[in-house]
Amino acid sequence: ALPFISNEPIIWEINRPKPTPETDGLLNETLTKNSIMINFGDRESKQSGFLTDVGAPFNSKSGYGWGKDLRSQTRIRNAVPESYRDSFVFTRTLDRWEYELPNGECRVTICVGDSGHDQVHQNVSLEGNPILTDITTTSGLFQEVTASVIIRDHRLTVDIGHEKHPGNTCLNWILIQPVN
Repeated sequence: ALPFISNEPIIWEINRPKPTPETDGLLNETLTKNSIMINFGDRESKQSGFLTDVGAPFNSKSGYGWGKDLRSQTRIRNAVPESYRDSFVFTRTLDRWEYELPNGECRVTICVGDSGHDQVHQNVSLEGNPILTDITTTSGLFQEVTASVIIRDHRLTVDIGHEKHPGNTCLNWILIQPVN
């Protein structure tokens, strides 16, 4: 039997997981002088120190962008103070983002999630190698992962989403750190 005392309020609590450095959506990496930080979202989501990607197609002038126009697929939730984790670009299919940089090794950290809603079936690949597969994030929690990649064609290639899985992959930010 449940403990019950008449005339006392009944309080229901939902235990939410506590954020960890891998799930808080905050940039926890030590930055180097050649670090490149990209914030994905709309024009309102500018963050100091970050380039802002608004979902526009690849542009040789800026040196980065998407394989198709995703500008209608950006959001900012206004749920947390840092716009780089509050905003994102999302896809329900498979979409590709590229960034021009010299060939060589890079450490790449990505963050997916949504500060306002649960998101299921999120997928990310770097240079054709899956780094997040079918990940679920709860509202206000994120998933961050770091991987080393070798650039061979002067472009970092990031694929988000999946052709066959329903759900949104929500890409918040990327940190690129060339090693050499």
